[in-house]
Amino acid sequence: MTGLGNRVHIFAHPDARERVTWFFTTLLGCDEAGDEDPVHLPPEMQLFRFPDGAALSVAYTEEALTMKDARHGAYLEVRTDDPAALRQQVLDEGLTEVDYPGTGYFYFQAPGGQVWRIVPSPES
Repeated sequence: MTGLGNRVHIFAHPDARERVTWFFTTLLGCDEAGDEDPVHLPPEMQLFRFPDGAALSVAYTEEALTMKDARHGAYLEVRTDDPAALRQQVLDEGLTEVDYPGTGYFYFQAPGGQVWRIVPSPES
């Protein structure tokens, strides 16, 4: 059997670091893991842990895709018990909605450029 792991790595421009940190810690409720990861992270990287135990690391580099180009990269998915509330928070914060027709899900572009869709948690 093959499955998708619960760890993701993305790239973002260094000037997006403050906003990326806000996105993961404040909007999505992640903890900034810092040096508790078994592998020491260099200063140009951050690790965020989601409440469900998944983790996402960010490498800040000038070579990251632009916001425009990132819209044509991989799309990520965030699960929540209250998709409508998270959607409203995203809109209230002025993040850009991404039109992706035919799915019935809400897509948006996060700081750093990655596109996310909001889906209900399996338990909700």
